Amino acid sequence: MPAKIICLANHKGGVCKTTLSVCIADAFAREGLDVLLVDLDPQANTTRLVYDFEESPAVTIEKVLDGRESIAAAIVENTHIDGVHLIGSTLKLAVLERQLQQTPFSSTSLVRQKLALVADEYDVIILD
Repeated sequence: MPAKIICLANHKGGVCKTTLSVCIADAFAREGLDVLLVDLDPQANTTRLVYDFEESPAVTIEKVLDGRESIAAAIVENTHIDGVHLIGSTLKLAVLERQLQQTPFSSTSLVRQKLALVADEYDVIILD
């Protein structure tokens, strides 16, 4: 059965989207669910919280969305939260976002298409 997908989004910054995303991921993992947390914010605060404050993973969501890497290659299993896997972000995502705005493709459809490839491996996928 494919994962349930939870997306926390708001145009306004500073409304605890990242904090809430990480806390929800942690709560589901503590209940024994397999959780994938996807950082879709170029500021990469989720990545910093659950992976590493100084460095982004080698493969990030930006490389997945532009087709250079597979989504499986972007999944980081060793995070600071047991049971939570991560697809990290980087500031380079902002450049890709601008490029996608110039195409007829929907970034939402692209994310959905990529997540479908791993949805059966998780109980919950949380998008921040």
